[in-house]
Amino acid sequence: NVGMKYSKDQLVKFAQSPLNTPTFTGYSIKKQAYSDPEFLPVLGSSEMEHVDSFHPSAYFSKYNSGFIPFLVGQPGTTTLTHFFYMNSVADELKNRKIVFVISPQWFSKQGIVESELKNFVSKGEIYGWLKEADPKAATTTQLAKHLLKFRSLKSEETIYNSLERLAAKKPLTALQKMTVATNLQFWRKEDLLFSNMSQFTADHLGLSPKINKFAKELPNDPTSENLNRLAVDQGEKSSNNNPFKINNNVWNQRIKSKYKHLENYKKKVSYLESPEYQDFQQLLNVFAENHNDVLFVIQPVNGSWSSYTGV
Repeated sequence: NVGMKYSKDQLVKFAQSPLNTPTFTGYSIKKQAYSDPEFLPVLGSSEMEHVDSFHPSAYFSKYNSGFIPFLVGQPGTTTLTHFFYMNSVADELKNRKIVFVISPQWFSKQGIVESELKNFVSKGEIYGWLKEADPKAATTTQLAKHLLKFRSLKSEETIYNSLERLAAKKPLTALQKMTVATNLQFWRKEDLLFSNMSQFTADHLGLSPKINKFAKELPNDPTSENLNRLAVDQGEKSSNNNPFKINNNVWNQRIKSKYKHLENYKKKVSYLESPEYQDFQQLLNVFAENHNDVLFVIQPVNGSWSSYTGV
């Protein structure tokens, strides 16, 4: 068992640090945070780090709602990484509310790539799934076959051999079960031991200073009129240096120098077929089994930029 370790203030810092990969792939911090029903998981990807006054962490720190958003995601996190994240703390999140922000670009022809799995799914999370996986379930067979395609798992003998058994619809051997359970326990203890690294990361990469700054800009009287006025004002000021109304920083750093070459570059891209859909189904199954009340959010896309790039 992993004991209590962090204060509420420290856990709030973790909750406001979505770029903190050790927290994402670890166990002890998530377990402690979600043992407190006040923390609300908000799952997504790169949008977590883009803070303004209407970012959930800023908004709900200004207007007390009885919950604290726990930001989960960064560039590279996808449905499969969120499946393992959720699976690792399923017991703590039973019957809980969850917000899941879906990114349409996840559903590419390729789906999750090797580097994303390597960065955002830990061996311990896979051990946790292997320990509980039902060898008779079609979803187990499908996921095992999917994971066997990733080269980075070939060097993990216990994981790879266990996946081969499950892909063949066979249960793990007695020795494999014992090894998986032992490795899972070792990983959890090791994670607790090294979770201080996550605290260091949260202190240096956390968004708390930005969140506090933008929360102060919110009106004391949150009427629709006051909030809309501020939203329009902030939006216009932060996207006024380009014809597509793209965020100024994103435009300057990633697009400005090459945008003339990007016209219609996505004309042949399709999101109709993707391995991501099966990964998404795996995650939906976790939500269903856990009796989670999930709010799914699909953010609107930038219409003029989509037209320009041919999406």
